Amino acid sequence: MIAADTGHRYIDEDDYGPHNKAAWFNLITDSKNVVIQCPAMCRYVHCVRAFVVMMLRPLADIIASQERIGWGANEAIELARYENASPPIAAVKYDFWRNHQRPAIDTWLEVEYESLRGHPLWIDKRERAEFTARQTERIA
Repeated sequence: MIAADTGHRYIDEDDYGPHNKAAWFNLITDSKNVVIQCPAMCRYVHCVRAFVVMMLRPLADIIASQERIGWGANEAIELARYENASPPIAAVKYDFWRNHQRPAIDTWLEVEYESLRGHPLWIDKRERAEFTARQTERIA
């Protein structure tokens, strides 16, 4: 949605490897006018010069989505990036964002997930029930 609205190029985390920190840093450093979807790199967004958009969504919805796509194995990888962290990772990320990252970042925006409901690219939860992990559009 952000890429479509701004005309910037969209880069999905699969394009650089969701757990490839070096590739992500290089992409951030070398790219201009891009929107990078990077929940796995959330731990490091305060380390780069970028406009950060933090999507806020109820934890129960995030957990349900993770379970639906079979994401569970990735949680341990992401939890290891935070000291003394315990599941759910989404709560850890939000806490780290509020207490450490947000105060350290000059340009940021928080967006409530449900506030996007009126956007032309929004797809209702019922229609997303069978979506795959990276699917963002309806398949005809």
